Amino acid sequence: MELNRPKAHAINADMVREMRQAFAELAGSDEVKGVILTSPGTIFSAGLDVVELYDYDEPQIEEFWKSFANLIRDMAAFPKPLVAAINGHAPAGGCVFSLCCDCRIMANGDGRIGLNEVPLGIVPPGPIIELARYAVGDTRAAEMLLHGALLLPHEAGNFGLVHAVVAAEQLMEAAEAKLGAWTELPQGPWRKAKALLRAPLLEAMDVDFSEAYGDTLAEWWSPDTRARLGAMVAKLAKK
Repeated sequence: MELNRPKAHAINADMVREMRQAFAELAGSDEVKGVILTSPGTIFSAGLDVVELYDYDEPQIEEFWKSFANLIRDMAAFPKPLVAAINGHAPAGGCVFSLCCDCRIMANGDGRIGLNEVPLGIVPPGPIIELARYAVGDTRAAEMLLHGALLLPHEAGNFGLVHAVVAAEQLMEAAEAKLGAWTELPQGPWRKAKALLRAPLLEAMDVDFSEAYGDTLAEWWSPDTRARLGAMVAKLAKK
């Protein structure tokens, strides 16, 4: 499954809707044993499409966050093996997508990955914090979120954010090998074990939307955040 939007596979409402539909179909298909999530080029996903989202009105941005919340819940609960083949930059929302996966393999190079919402003026919603905790533990999740650090592949590997770093030309081979090793195991026990392991995470993600995303939405419209996002949009528009 490829993320594929100009520019930089950034996340907008259409992408979220299409991904939710795709994951529902993949989960329900008897022919699909597992999924590799990746992108063409050298960017996995640049995160939220701030240029588009900046112009959403309040009902539109609330609907976007509701759909995004449902998508990452769907991905985290995906019953089959899900491997992220991270082919390059994966900040913010790109990192979130990878955190939903069972295994994260990143191409070596100058791509960076991490949760940098706070420096952008975005309050990380509770479910994203829970994904980070599940992946790297409380201490490292706090370090990543509060500093907003974006890590190079080898740094992400040492940090525990990705499971393996491989040469770019070997990325899909490594992802296919990992997926193949899992799908060769008895799938009933594998999927049950995954469900049991993820039960606490999914319970923590299953919170009232207003409680989980209220601060995110409120801060989105604060003058400081609007100014920061507006400056970012202006800069991106020149590229």
